[in-house]
Amino acid sequence: MFFHFRLITVLLLGLLVSVAQAEELFFSIEYNYNHNSIHTPDDDYFVQFAQNNTVKPIPINRAQQPKSINEILKNADKIQKLSLANKNISIIPIDVIEMTNLVFLDLSNNNISELPQEIGRLVNLREIKLNNNKFTEFPAELLTLKNLEYIDIAGNKISKIDENIGALEKLKKINFSNNAISGRIGGFGGLRYLQELDLSSNKISYFDFNIPSKYISYINLSKNKIAIISGEIEKLKSLKKLSIADNNILELPKEIGALQSLISLDLSSNHITYLNDEICKLYSLSELNISDNKIKELPEKIKFLVNLSSLSIAHSQTRNLPKYIFEMANLRYLDISGNHLNNLPVAIENLKNLVEFDLSYNDFTAIPQSIFNLTNLKYLNLSNNFISSLPVEIKYLKNITTLNLNNNDIAIIPDEITELYNCKVILLANNRLKAIPRSISRLNNLRMFDLKENPIPKTEKEKAIKTFSKVRFLF
Repeated sequence: MFFHFRLITVLLLGLLVSVAQAEELFFSIEYNYNHNSIHTPDDDYFVQFAQNNTVKPIPINRAQQPKSINEILKNADKIQKLSLANKNISIIPIDVIEMTNLVFLDLSNNNISELPQEIGRLVNLREIKLNNNKFTEFPAELLTLKNLEYIDIAGNKISKIDENIGALEKLKKINFSNNAISGRIGGFGGLRYLQELDLSSNKISYFDFNIPSKYISYINLSKNKIAIISGEIEKLKSLKKLSIADNNILELPKEIGALQSLISLDLSSNHITYLNDEICKLYSLSELNISDNKIKELPEKIKFLVNLSSLSIAHSQTRNLPKYIFEMANLRYLDISGNHLNNLPVAIENLKNLVEFDLSYNDFTAIPQSIFNLTNLKYLNLSNNFISSLPVEIKYLKNITTLNLNNNDIAIIPDEITELYNCKVILLANNRLKAIPRSISRLNNLRMFDLKENPIPKTEKEKAIKTFSKVRFLF
């Protein structure tokens, strides 16, 4: 045997439980080879398994425990799902190979560096999780598992993708994130049914978008070293989510406008200086993140992205917000933090559906009055500005649940803040507050009040903690 003691978590498809009458039940089997003993923590259940569509009980003793591990293993070919995650193993137990009807195998978070050739006997395997192990090469043994649909091999030290991976024609999802893959990447030509591909957090310098699958809907290439997006991207007509964040991209190809199914595009943390009008043809787009670039001006046609509900242009050297942004009536999330803004146009009040608004790390000395007309706001972040006071109009933000005013210059909290009846979190750390208004007792939903780094007397703090027992104060 490979090791003396093992803990196996299995799911027997077809299990029946007399109490819950569930179709499936996870239970842990803990056994010692020398004593051939077995323990299951699910002692409250009478466990049965299905064999040839006939329900038969697993033999149990008076303590409601299976008598022998052999009673389980002799039916190994009936087990369809098996988890050996987080077991600190370096070798796959031979018993696993006997489970020839496995469709799901989880070997994640172990110390495995290679697979046995015999794994090819698991001809029915559809999903395998090998993430966070010790692989330095893509295990070629996987190429014999022709029915695989999902491979998760993230968090290893693999430096290249096997050029024969296209032989796994049924693959739908692959996760290669957090490896050491470098250079030019392609070779997905044979994967006609590929739907999701994650290659984030590697060292890839070029990605070939010539993927023949007409089903590809998700590609994650974030945190690589890609500088150019090839025009081949226009062929991915079914692509819905694309992330190329944190790369070295300077511009977008005009072909990007062909991605009519795209609903989420993350281009943050690149070196893009302008957006061409082609991006404004992505009429299905609902999420656009162009933060941390060098974009000083947005194209006017961006207003035609009528389905856009989330827009992030944080830290993008955008000193003035163009008025046409405020024609995007369906926006629910807007992040314009870190742009040295000191005022907002009155037209901001047109964004009636806005729920989250991030204005942190700007140069505001006062809260723009137009914000108080955004009565659907639930989250407002004005931290790290130069705001010196809270106006009484704050009371109009009736739906606010989180108000972040950390790192400003506020000295007084007006009583009107107590009209924010739905507010759960107020953050006012590092301001100039010297007192806590007793009127906050009216904020029945308040659960956290951050007042760190304020010159509030110790006696005032102690009194607040005793008086408002439901509120967690941070001093």
